[in-house]
Order: sequence, then structure tokens, then C-alpha cells
Amino acid sequence: MRRPLRLTPLLLLPVVGLTLMGCSGDSEPSTTPTTAAVQVSTTLRPSTTTSTTSTPSTSSTTAPTSTTTNTDAEVLTAVRAFWDVFIEVGGRTGPFDPQAVRTRLAERTTGASTTTLFQFFQGNAAAGYVVRGEIDLAPVVVSNDGTTAQVRDCHDDRTGVYRAADGTRVDTDNPARHQVLMTLRKENGVWKVATIVDEGDGCVAS
Repeated sequence: MRRPLRLTPLLLLPVVGLTLMGCSGDSEPSTTPTTAAVQVSTTLRPSTTTSTTSTPSTSSTTAPTSTTTNTDAEVLTAVRAFWDVFIEVGGRTGPFDPQAVRTRLAERTTGASTTTLFQFFQGNAAAGYVVRGEIDLAPVVVSNDGTTAQVRDCHDDRTGVYRAADGTRVDTDNPARHQVLMTLRKENGVWKVATIVDEGDGCVAS
């Protein structure tokens, strides 16, 4: 199915191709579209900390610079860049190039997400499948401490899994918008997606 996987606390993917359990790349992939997941050892939950607003001094004439606002913009840009990578790599045809795929994924993913996506694309390539389409995003930053951030997104996944040979679709469309909670980490100055937790269908984009 095209809908995101039900993964709590697993890494989640928005498009489903083949069954790819675990981290080994030696197993023979299934040719039936189903789910793809790798167990993640840590459950990540949205922050429940309540922020407080201090009263600014009336003697100050200079407005404070909001570092959080600036980094929030970087996080949202990273979320969109992640999905760009997903659609680009997923749509590649021809022989599967492991090194090229790992290098591209490493630009916007880290940890378990890199492993899961690599296996997902490797399995699709072996079965002759490609990902096509687009995703309408509506991400909102939930928390951000400068090194780890969480983003809640109510997106409309308009992608599908297709046979590269004849263009026929092999998964099923799900028209409902879907809510996910993404965790990103900043590595060497770059925000990368670490995990995505499914929060269900039927959300309304803000």
C-alpha cells in the first residue's frame, strides 16, 4: 500500500515496495508489494515541555535575534529535501548502484532511516519497481534544541510504486492525508531524518 507503514517505534516509509526486514542485504527480496521496516531501538515521542514567555524590558531598543526561528526554517527545508531525495532515488531506473544510492541517502538521512531506505530501494530495483509521483507536505516544527528536532507533518502522499518495464501500478492509492512525526538530527551542520513515527490517517493540514 502507498500509505506510510505502521511503525511505533519503527522507522516509517511513505511508499511501500517489498518486505525488507532487518539490516542484511543478502536475502532475496519478495516480489509482492507489502511493507518495509527496520526495528529502531529507541522510541521517540513529541516534546511535552511548555514554554514560557518573558516580559521584555522597556529600556531595550534592540529586538532579540531568534536562533530557534532560524533553525526551524532549516529543519523544514531539510524535511522537504528528504522527500526530494526519496522521490529522486526511488524513480531511478537501470542497474542498482549501491554506492551511489548510499551516498545520496546520506545527504538527508542518518542511522536506521538510511539502512531502511537503502534496502527498500534495493528491493524495488531487484523487482523492477520504481517510485513515481509527488508528496504534498505540511510540516510544522514541534520541538528543536538546535541538534535534535521533531516535525509533525500532515501530508498527502501522491506517489505510487510502478513496474519500470510497462508503467503499471503495483500498489493501491490511499487518498487520505496522513500524519507522521519526524525526528531529525543535525550532523556536521546538516539536518537529517533519523526516524518517522506514524500517527494515522485523516488529519487536516494546517
